[in-house]
Amino acid sequence: MRNRSIRLAAIVPILLLLAGCFGGSYEPIGYFVIEPALTITPGTPGGDSIAVQPLDYARMYKLRMAYRGQGHGLGYRANAQWAELPRDAVTRTIGDALRASSRFTDAGPAHEIPRPTLLLTGEVRIFDEDREAEPWQARCEVRLDLRKREDDSLVWSETFRAAKPMAGTAPEDFAAAMSTAIGDLAQQVVERFAR
Repeated sequence: MRNRSIRLAAIVPILLLLAGCFGGSYEPIGYFVIEPALTITPGTPGGDSIAVQPLDYARMYKLRMAYRGQGHGLGYRANAQWAELPRDAVTRTIGDALRASSRFTDAGPAHEIPRPTLLLTGEVRIFDEDREAEPWQARCEVRLDLRKREDDSLVWSETFRAAKPMAGTAPEDFAAAMSTAIGDLAQQVVERFAR
């Protein structure tokens, strides 16, 4: 009888622990796309071709949706992720904008252009929602370097920034505002080539 009581006393906590592990509610992860709408006005065609290297990114900006809170705090939305890496979305959008500008004989990803005359490299420095702003904002900051491919000389180096207010506080509001912000940032890049 005593052995049976000891066994029960050992089994009951294990069963309670397992019930807690399997009895909780499950909330699926939502995946959100970045779909910038580009309205690029074609410019005067030039003689250069340009290749856009995949942008580097700060370690924290991967698939999880990041936000900045009070002070210098950084957090991530629970159960919400980007459908693709932010750096890939920004790289693709900048390449699409440069191609739409008609300023180059060829423009696009570096792996598609065999011998470009210009090479665009850089880093996504900020890709988050700012919860200290009122209303909350989607923010994107990218540092870009334009180099001549033949001798690797620097043509220009500049930081581009865009921020757009969010319509609400849901992940889909963040995705919509970020899509607009990235489109604006790509427009700034195209305008930089017009100078």
